[in-house]
Amino acid sequence: MYYADLLKLCGWEKEQIAREKPRLNEAFRILGLGPDEMKIAEDRVKEGYDIDSMGVRKALGVWIGGLVDVVLSKTEGKKIVYYSYPPLGGLGGRISAMGKGEILCVCPEFIIDIVLGAIFDTIDPIIEEGEDRALPPGKALCALNKIRVGAITKGIIPVPDLLLASSYYCDQGGQTDEWLHEVYGVPWVVLDNVMDSVWDEFPNLTPERVSYLAAEIENGWIEAAEILGRKPDEKHWGEYAGLYGRFVAGIAEINSVMKADPPPMSQSNLQLVRFLRNATSYDRFPDAVEAIDTLIPELAQRVKKGTGPLPKGSPRVTSFLIPQRDHIVAHLIEKAGIAIPVTFLSYDAYTGMLDSTYSTIAEKSAKTDLSRGLYHSTSALLYWTKKAIEDFDLDGVLWSQPIHCRPMASSGFVLKKAIEEELGIPVLILEVDWYDNRVFSGESMKTKIETFGYLLALRKSKGGTNKGSK
Repeated sequence: MYYADLLKLCGWEKEQIAREKPRLNEAFRILGLGPDEMKIAEDRVKEGYDIDSMGVRKALGVWIGGLVDVVLSKTEGKKIVYYSYPPLGGLGGRISAMGKGEILCVCPEFIIDIVLGAIFDTIDPIIEEGEDRALPPGKALCALNKIRVGAITKGIIPVPDLLLASSYYCDQGGQTDEWLHEVYGVPWVVLDNVMDSVWDEFPNLTPERVSYLAAEIENGWIEAAEILGRKPDEKHWGEYAGLYGRFVAGIAEINSVMKADPPPMSQSNLQLVRFLRNATSYDRFPDAVEAIDTLIPELAQRVKKGTGPLPKGSPRVTSFLIPQRDHIVAHLIEKAGIAIPVTFLSYDAYTGMLDSTYSTIAEKSAKTDLSRGLYHSTSALLYWTKKAIEDFDLDGVLWSQPIHCRPMASSGFVLKKAIEEELGIPVLILEVDWYDNRVFSGESMKTKIETFGYLLALRKSKGGTNKGSK
């Protein structure tokens, strides 16, 4: 089997490979992945990820298995539901739990971006297909939406039976789903929310905002169940919440371990693990939890030994998200002597376990989503970033500013001004595309990153520290 070496590298057992051989053969045929592509992927995995960690390798394996599931879902007789990134209220997981293996509910573009982008580097034709069909280049349109359209129109993934759409955070996701709804006649369930708020209202949440979002989640679940021919039951929420709770608790534990000096692992590896909650199916979720359970003691052992990708005392920063297609960016940051122990999208694991005074599961889910900040406001984004700076004793912020993400297009500049004025620490903004590296080059950022690393190291040597919030 020409793919056996790659799958073993990505945490698959020999027996699992043999058991899934027919599925793997068919999925890789559809994806156009032959021996040459497998060799390229092996090299990219070895170069880009920490393969000394079985937890990281298992996470890579979950992503590959998740793509196989999506590609074969229609021929295997499953009902298919696609939701956009970022997801809302765990609704996708609950719908999957309702299906008990008969419903596949995923964010396909995110899975494709990790597997065909970061691992295989074969994603550009899919993005270009999306541009040709619906989302032209040069219009500041999100690459994730191009991947969704391109993968469907190229026949790589099947047309879904249902779309879970929203546009209150990202208008492009909803518009992409509307295009699929009109072109393919796919039924859709649209969820709404309110993003308007008074500056500095956060972390207080108005009851009206929570109840409104909760009603949208509850109604969306009921409507989706009806379209899929299922009967919604509270136990489905409970089943998913139990497994999801283990996942979030694991991420929070990883965050605690990453406070060590030096941090025991590159953030690019941990990002690979953290994003499993955003895209993979409920059926693969136990494997995702297993990857985390494997990773945590590995990290703890490294902390005990005092080892990590950088020496103790290296400058520490946070970011919103590290570009996941281009391994070069993460490596350039580390080569510049800068450690990233936490990102905004990993720090929010703490908020996922906040106590709730609300009674229904939908209300608790709504409160958790709003508490994370991303669906609340820019001031909430700033609030949690400042908390992370304090909690992880950070020396600066290296903010990845997405040039094709409308919700986040201006946030970095607001954060830079506020953090530099209020906390007195430097902020560097890097203009990137998180999912499409055709439009930027990691190497082109080398001078900026190295200069920023020098500045941070100089400040640290002179005793420059986080002043704390005023």
